Amino acid sequence: MLDILRDFEKAALHFSPQVLVLGGIGLVVLGLCIWLGGLRWARLFAGLIGAGLGFAVAYFFTTGQTIALVLMTVIGAGFGMFFYRALLILVGGILVVFLVGVMFVVPSLQERGWTWPQEQQAAPEAPLGNWQTLRLLEQQTQYAGDQIGQAARDMNITGIALAVGAGILIAGIGAFFPRLIGAVSCSLLGTNLIFMGMISVLLYKGARPLTSMYENGSFYGLVFAGMIAFGTILSLVFSPGRKDHSKDKSQEGE
Repeated sequence: MLDILRDFEKAALHFSPQVLVLGGIGLVVLGLCIWLGGLRWARLFAGLIGAGLGFAVAYFFTTGQTIALVLMTVIGAGFGMFFYRALLILVGGILVVFLVGVMFVVPSLQERGWTWPQEQQAAPEAPLGNWQTLRLLEQQTQYAGDQIGQAARDMNITGIALAVGAGILIAGIGAFFPRLIGAVSCSLLGTNLIFMGMISVLLYKGARPLTSMYENGSFYGLVFAGMIAFGTILSLVFSPGRKDHSKDKSQEGE
């Protein structure tokens, strides 16, 4: 597992700087917005999430036809904006399932000892352009997804039960406390985007963020958990509930 991360970091030295820097900064900015004020702009963010999910479904389950991509993106955005509370709770449940599952999948990946195919390794003599970088990242994402999916299928029943149970628990709590779980979901998503953006920028600087996170998992896990907790509190504070608005209106009327 450590070797595959090192290989990716080495290949990233030849990625397009524009993709790493601009993409990383964009992810950090979007992540901060969701992390700090996810509930205040919940409908907008849910629309963006729905559009992304719709695009992903069309991309992976069709041949990438333009009509399908546009149609599913628009439908996903509309669905997300209309059912934004339910979507935020669903996203929170999915993220929790993923994070719990990672704890059980990583040991399996360590035992498998997989490496990148030769055609997915950047050539040291030729720095990649923007489209070449995006294409390589797409191929690596698909390949990594296949490997992780295989490891997930080999996961023991205990790991599956805990991951699914955690997701169901989040969804169940969300049915009674939608604002709380909505805030947790926004904080989870925002924290993930911030980490991804910072990793992208650090890769451009020649740092080794992925191997550092892997070797110091406990420390980064605490940082991750702390950001989620702090982001949840900020989101709840910056976005007053309906009762607060109704009280303000009644006082103005008096």
